[in-house]
Amino acid sequence: MKRNLMNELKEGICAFSTIQKYKKEMEEIEQILGKALNYPWFKDDQENFPNATEADGVAIGDHTAWSLAVCAADKIKELQKQLDKEYERGYQDGVDAEYERNNFRKD
Repeated sequence: MKRNLMNELKEGICAFSTIQKYKKEMEEIEQILGKALNYPWFKDDQENFPNATEADGVAIGDHTAWSLAVCAADKIKELQKQLDKEYERGYQDGVDAEYERNNFRKD
């Protein structure tokens, strides 16, 4: 009985450690996506977040890594449509638009 309890305790500690690792990873992903999507920085709202610094990151509200990834995908699609419209109009600004379209767009 004692041996089983010790094994269960070790397994529980290992599971908790794994969960904590993934929780930290999800928070890092949320910050990467939030910054890329231009969410507001805590440091820029000193009235509501006194002493906040860049290390505190951005305010993502109720978003999760999944919902932020959906927002990022939607933004990529929107930007791709804009790029396609510019390409169709023959937009060139000192570079070969055909080269850019074929080498930077990955469908």
